[in-house]
Amino acid sequence: AAPNTNINDNLNNPTPIQISIPITNPLPINPTPNPNPNPNPNPACGKAFRDVYHLNRHRLSHSDEKPYSCPICQQRFKRKDRMSYHVRNRMCVRTAPRASR
Repeated sequence: AAPNTNINDNLNNPTPIQISIPITNPLPINPTPNPNPNPNPNPACGKAFRDVYHLNRHRLSHSDEKPYSCPICQQRFKRKDRMSYHVRNRMCVRTAPRASR
């Protein structure tokens, strides 16, 4: 007599199949690594940056130039983003001396 098998039993409890696929032409692991991931060094200090934008922004740290000023308190800044943060967070209003009454 044939065993009483139900097709739903095979669908609910599938038998795992293991196969192996040989790799005939594997890709080399990083065949030519970039020796310097930051190719933009600063000649003044040697610090390297991934792009020219960050290099130019860093160069300001080596100069005494402060081209940006707060429109409220006239404090000067080397970088526009630093001045904008100062104004946006009302740093000059918090630190300004109060007028005597």
